[in-house]
Amino acid sequence: MPPTGGDDRAGEGGGRPLRHEIGRSTDAGGAAVGQDQAESGSRKRKAAVMSGDSSSLVGNGAHSNVMSEDSQRILEEIKDLRAQLDNDVKELGYCEANQKLRVELVLKEKEIQCLRKQKEEMQAKYDVMRKPNGDLQAKNGGLAKHNEDLQAKHDCLVKGCEVLQNSNDAMKKWNLVHQVKIDGLMKWSEELQAKIDNLTKQNEELQANNDELWKHNEMLKANNVGLTERRKELQAKIDGLTKWNQDMQVENGSLTKGIEELQAKNYSLTKRNQKLNAKNDGLTELNELLKVNNVGLTERRKKLRAKNDGLMKWNQDMQAKNGCLTKGNEVLQTKNDSLRKRNEELRAKNDGLVKLNAELQAKNDNIRKWNMELQVNDDGFDNNGLKDGLTGCTDIGTKNSRDIILESVPHLKKPVRYEEVESEKSSAEKLMTPMQQVQDVSNIGFDDTELDMRNCDLMVTDGKSKSSSKKNKEHTRRDTKTKKNEEAVLALKEKEIQCLRKQNEEMQAKNDSLTNCIEGLEDESDWLGHLTGCLVRKERESNDELQQARKVLIMGFECKQNARIDAIGIKRMGELDEKPFLKACRRRYRNNCYDRAKELVLSWEEELKNPSWHPFKIIQVNGEDKEFLDDDDEKLKLLLTEHGGDVCRAVKTALLEINEYNPSARFAVPELWNFREGRKATMEEVLESLFWMLKSNKRWMASV
Repeated sequence: MPPTGGDDRAGEGGGRPLRHEIGRSTDAGGAAVGQDQAESGSRKRKAAVMSGDSSSLVGNGAHSNVMSEDSQRILEEIKDLRAQLDNDVKELGYCEANQKLRVELVLKEKEIQCLRKQKEEMQAKYDVMRKPNGDLQAKNGGLAKHNEDLQAKHDCLVKGCEVLQNSNDAMKKWNLVHQVKIDGLMKWSEELQAKIDNLTKQNEELQANNDELWKHNEMLKANNVGLTERRKELQAKIDGLTKWNQDMQVENGSLTKGIEELQAKNYSLTKRNQKLNAKNDGLTELNELLKVNNVGLTERRKKLRAKNDGLMKWNQDMQAKNGCLTKGNEVLQTKNDSLRKRNEELRAKNDGLVKLNAELQAKNDNIRKWNMELQVNDDGFDNNGLKDGLTGCTDIGTKNSRDIILESVPHLKKPVRYEEVESEKSSAEKLMTPMQQVQDVSNIGFDDTELDMRNCDLMVTDGKSKSSSKKNKEHTRRDTKTKKNEEAVLALKEKEIQCLRKQNEEMQAKNDSLTNCIEGLEDESDWLGHLTGCLVRKERESNDELQQARKVLIMGFECKQNARIDAIGIKRMGELDEKPFLKACRRRYRNNCYDRAKELVLSWEEELKNPSWHPFKIIQVNGEDKEFLDDDDEKLKLLLTEHGGDVCRAVKTALLEINEYNPSARFAVPELWNFREGRKATMEEVLESLFWMLKSNKRWMASV
């Protein structure tokens, strides 16, 4: 029987290195298996979470009106999956593929944020462009109203031009009649001149006869008394003829003066006719231009109305599209909020995984160092020590070599834990000294035991290779699943990015179309502004001409005092009417009523000229401030009580006229007035009255 002590020592000393070596190999395999399991489990759960999140995102995008219970259920499922993911990550470790996936997700999120910023910028530009559109539409409406006012004024000007044309025609006819009359007067003056020439000739002949008679009388003077008497008679006749000749000369001078006056009047009338013709030509040209402009304006108005209708329809379409875009923006906002929450959650998970990765990296470094130390220690063993250990395995007894190895290696039965690896490391360090002592033991050869151990090693390696092949297949299958899930997530992200890009392009196209429309509207507004400026300038010129003609007519009427033509005359606006004052003074003062009335009128005229007295009050009517007479004024009340309502009404009308026509200087202003209707006379009425006067004068001259 061999010595048990040595065998025991040999068994202890020689069996432990074998156990350590097998444990080291199985430890590495178990670590790889655990890492594979951790990676596959984390990928599987991440794919499940991502698929669930993507499905929830798709659901949010397709059905925005989901019930709150479904959303809470989905959130609870996501929380459970996250908790499982966190637990699996803590238990199984960290997968490098997750880092790549997170990097890709971060990049995609950055792209989505960039697209979101672009979309917000485009939305802001669109909002900014919408305001000028509204302003331009308001300007277009104001220009259209102004255009209508100008059209109305143009119609009035056309009527005035027609009236002037009629007046011009009448003046032409009147000039022709006067020309005929002037021609008749010229003929009559020529006849008178011929008669005067005949009379002068007769006078000369008579003078010659007188001389002859004077000679004959001298010859017969002494002898014929009858001839003296005859001579006296002839002298008397000659005196009468000379007087008649002088009278005829005076009449001839008056006729020449009348002819000169008629020629001067004719010259002035020709000049006036030429001026009227020039004005008529200018008015006809202006009328033609206004007609052409009117035709262009009507066509332009039709085009503008059509464009306005198109713009209104386009505005309605844009409002509908804006409503759709706002709804889409709300949906995208909800998606962005969910993505932002998901991003925050993924960041939190990423931070946790980074921490776990650092811890696992530190543990892997420690395990690697420990494996290096074990490798160095294993290299120190030689074949003699290995044989001594195998002898200990053969002397154990009833168990075969494979059972002994499996019992001595507990890592093959269950997965390796980090705490067990640390404990085995410490025990291996403690056993380094007896292992070094066993190396000095002599070599004992057992060929059968070596064969058994080699067979056991082969069996163990075969089992490892089979289990590793199965694990590799599972690992590849899980990798394919995770890759498919990742590809599905990336496809969804790309679809969302493409949708955002399409929306961005549509917004860009709409923005371009809006800018083009706004540029067109600006060009049209510039053209309309230029056209309105031209029309306003022409209107001012025509208004100035009308005002000048009105001033000339007022001056002409003022030259003839109390001149009225068919109820058209001059009224001094702001001048008091003396009739109610005279009536009031007759009622109140029976004596000297005229002087009292004059004094009262003069006093109130001075009162009207007083700038400090302003009996008006401002009342707001329809949002506009208007002036009205203050009936509660003390002076007006006193006038009403003293002299009655007629006098008070006369003062009030004078106040209103002064406030309307000359509020600054406060003195009476002449104005053409229609006394029949009691209002300001128009140029048309004044010209019609003048033409009526010319026609009546023409009839009177024809009758004369």
